[in-house]
Amino acid sequence: KWRSPTVVSYGYVGHSNNIQKAGEVPTVRINYDILPIVVQVKEKSQALYHFITQLCAIVGGVFTVAGIVASVMDKGIQAVTKKQSLGKLG
Repeated sequence: KWRSPTVVSYGYVGHSNNIQKAGEVPTVRINYDILPIVVQVKEKSQALYHFITQLCAIVGGVFTVAGIVASVMDKGIQAVTKKQSLGKLG
C-alpha cells in the first residue's frame, strides 16, 4: 500500500519599511517544488477482444474526424470559388 510521508512545512515572514521609488513595481516571487508529486503506475491485463475493440474505435474516430475536416474544407473552397466566379471576392 502507498503511504504518504509526513508533510514538513516552513514559513517565512518578512517586513520592510523601505519606500518604493517612482517607477518600481512591487513583486512577489513564489517558488514551488513539484518533486513531492507521486505517479502511481498500475499494470492491468485485458482481453485481446477488448484491445481490438479499442483499436477499432480509435481508427474509426480518426476517419470520422478526417471526413468532417475534409467536408468543411471542401464546402469552404466551393464557397470561395463561387464568390470568385461572381466577382464578389475581396
